Amino acid sequence: MERYSPLTSPAFILLTTLLIAACHPKELDDFNPMSNSCGQEGNRISAVVDGDSWCANASVTAIVSDDQAAILTGVGLTGAAITVQVDSIAYGDHPINEADNAVLWMGGGQNFTPRNDHPGILTILSHDPAARRLCARVTVTLFSETSGQQREVVADLDVTYAQE
Repeated sequence: MERYSPLTSPAFILLTTLLIAACHPKELDDFNPMSNSCGQEGNRISAVVDGDSWCANASVTAIVSDDQAAILTGVGLTGAAITVQVDSIAYGDHPINEADNAVLWMGGGQNFTPRNDHPGILTILSHDPAARRLCARVTVTLFSETSGQQREVVADLDVTYAQE
């Protein structure tokens, strides 16, 4: 014998639905979570990969260690991601290769990393330790070891970091 519950009656479900609809704030009608901009100041990683614009519009994280090394990661809604390891936050240009200032681009089911025979440049544009904000640019050619394909990447990073 099935037990009757007033919480599953059609009248209760209809009443609950009407109450929820009536309490819907008008502000949500105009809310559009997707925008044409890429992040905001202090929370933005964008790139041009082989001529196509890309944005870390799903997640941006940045961590800086006590010795001023940093890991900056951006993930896009499409699943593509970039990670930049900054060996030292010092103004100016720094080499990107297999040993220094590593860069990893993940897209299309492949991983792309730098090679010593095609070094890139990491430019630290600004660093404000009080605000924990770092701005940098990456210009590098990355290679897939599995497919042999390459990606030309120019990435702009404007992040507020957590101190480790």
